[in-house]
Parts: sequence; structure tokens; C-alpha cells
Amino acid sequence: MHRLGRDSAQGDLGLLDVLERMGCTVSRERDVIDVRGPEQLRAVDADFTRMGDVATTLMAIAPFADGPVTVRGIAQTHFEESDRPVAAATELRRMGVSVDSGWDSVTVHPGPPRPTVVNTYDDHRIAMSFALVGLRVPGITIADPGCVAKTFPSFFQELGRLAVVS
Repeated sequence: MHRLGRDSAQGDLGLLDVLERMGCTVSRERDVIDVRGPEQLRAVDADFTRMGDVATTLMAIAPFADGPVTVRGIAQTHFEESDRPVAAATELRRMGVSVDSGWDSVTVHPGPPRPTVVNTYDDHRIAMSFALVGLRVPGITIADPGCVAKTFPSFFQELGRLAVVS
């Protein structure tokens, strides 16, 4: 099975640097990347100009940080499968999370997300990003999990295999 590792040219791996700044421990091996979260994520201000596809991932986990998390350089993501900055901000607000949004940035304020049925806007990135919230918050449901078939049909099976250490 082909795996993503430290030598990949995938630009979205820049998210790993942001996660390290947030306090995560990241291990990069030849064909495996392991990310372990800290007890408390740290707030960051990060530029996603070169890795817009993973901006919604940071937005989804941002409520668990110790302060506001700002995602910048995301104007281009308004024109993906969905208007991703608007979709992510909308779903976070539906979870009761405070969000400030502009055309090229979104700031997510910390706070416990409440159980919500997450609309995916037929966008696999929204579904996969907000499924991560469900690892920490009981009652998070993804409205259209089948939309992940576009890029990762077995995503939810793989997510279910993760060992979540609290």
C-alpha cells in the first residue's frame, strides 16, 4: 500500500509544521507520519496559501486550542467543491463556536463544540475535517459521509481504526 511519508512532495504536509507549533508531536518516517496531540492545543496564526486543501482541517480542530486560531491565505478555497471558508465557519457556528471570517482569513475562538449534524456541502474535505471533531465530541454526525468516495472511499473505516489516547 502506498503511504504518505517524509519524502512526499505533497504541499499539504505543511500542516504538520502548523500542528507542531500547536504542540503536537510529529514523527516523519520514510513512509509513515504519526501525529500525537498534546493535552491542550496552542493557538496559532498560520498562512495556508500553499496548502489550502487542509485549511478546513485546522479550522475544525481550532476550537480545542487555548486561544484564537487564525487561518490566512485561504481566498482561493472559496472556489473548491464548496465555498470552504464559508462552509467551515457556518458549521462551526452551528456547533456554538465563535468565528470571525473575512475573504482571506478565518479566526476560530476556543470553546467546546456542541453535538451537531454537520452539513458537508457535497465536499469531501468538509466531511473529513469535521469527522475529526467527532473523535473528541460525542454527537457529531456527518450528514453525507458518502461524499468522501471522491478521494478516500475508506476514510471512515480508517478513522475508526485510529487509537485515540486521552
